[in-house]
Amino acid sequence: MADIVVFGGDGYIGWPLALELATSHPQKKVLIVDNYLTRAHAEALEGGSLLPIRPLPERVAAYRDAFELDNLDYLELDCANSDQMTEFMRSISPEVVYHLAHQRAAPYSMLGLKECVETITNNEVGFLNLIWLLRDYHPNCHLVKLGSFGAYAKAGLDIPEGNAVMSCNGKTSAGPMPFPRASDDFYHITKINDGNFAGLAARKWGLRVTDVMQSTVFGAMTDKTLADERMHTRFDYDEILGTVLNRFCAQALCGVPLTVYGLGTQTSGIMTLEHCIAVLVSLADAPCAPGTHRIINNCPKVYSINELAEMVRLEGTKLGLNVKVARNRYNPRFEDGVSHDYSVETSYLSKLPDPMPMRLAVARSLEVLGRHRDQIRVACVEPRHDWMGTGGAAQAEEPVAHSG
Repeated sequence: MADIVVFGGDGYIGWPLALELATSHPQKKVLIVDNYLTRAHAEALEGGSLLPIRPLPERVAAYRDAFELDNLDYLELDCANSDQMTEFMRSISPEVVYHLAHQRAAPYSMLGLKECVETITNNEVGFLNLIWLLRDYHPNCHLVKLGSFGAYAKAGLDIPEGNAVMSCNGKTSAGPMPFPRASDDFYHITKINDGNFAGLAARKWGLRVTDVMQSTVFGAMTDKTLADERMHTRFDYDEILGTVLNRFCAQALCGVPLTVYGLGTQTSGIMTLEHCIAVLVSLADAPCAPGTHRIINNCPKVYSINELAEMVRLEGTKLGLNVKVARNRYNPRFEDGVSHDYSVETSYLSKLPDPMPMRLAVARSLEVLGRHRDQIRVACVEPRHDWMGTGGAAQAEEPVAHSG
């Protein structure tokens, strides 16, 4: 029996989400489903989490000890395996299903043919299995899925929350249309596709689907994961699985210049982990109507990469770290440095409390991560792969100190 299912609940976002759902809904049974794909990738890439993460059975046991609740459980299962998924979905009666079971690293999807096909298969077959089985067995269940803000086309246009009337060459669309999507990597193409799949499932089958178009998430912990050292969430910092602020924090802690790709003027939406979890948990009690593909833009703030590097430099300096910044030494993604002026509609976020300031999240994370700084593998942080197939990411410029 499961009232709430979190596919991908062993992951960076999935684990603290499951904790928050279970503690905030003590009368509901919360079930984590995962195939441990990210753990396998981290090991193969010789990266791994800077924060020590326990096996999922130990994590769940720690939850029960820390909160004296027995409503959280786990199951190992591969969403892309149709037979496993069919048997599982027949056996439960969920009210809400969260789908976070993705290969979620854009750089991984660009490593080679094997990694690309694995990403497409895991993400698209897994999601198709889920929506077909919801249609067949649980058509009234609320599906909350993670989209990606990175799937929106960088057109310099304001981004609506949902569909919008479009104009071209003096003609206007007969009705609202999806905002254009485009991608420079195969991972984000899977996000474009599963948005299309979700829209079809709502229109044709009457499913309830909330699609959270989410920006990058940063943070080493939530209050719940700090309740017991066995409940850490993972914190990847290598060039493939680690996102920009994760890399910067690891580099600051081990005395390596922060690797700003290109000139650093390009922008990225980034939110705190606490904010991400709060938005997702709020949706457990806010289902959309049947036949609705609801889109929520979870992109509370956009920063330039230079701004993020400066934030880490300032907070690291307060902790006694000597933080330097290297610009244009690496550009594995061939960032053009262009930043577009556009606004993002975030009407759903306006109903929720303001998020923690990003600078505070950086400061708190550096403090927690600093206890494990001796475990940082410096060699896995700096880029060795580019996205164009030429095999090398290094540029010719030496690191320089940031003047502030």
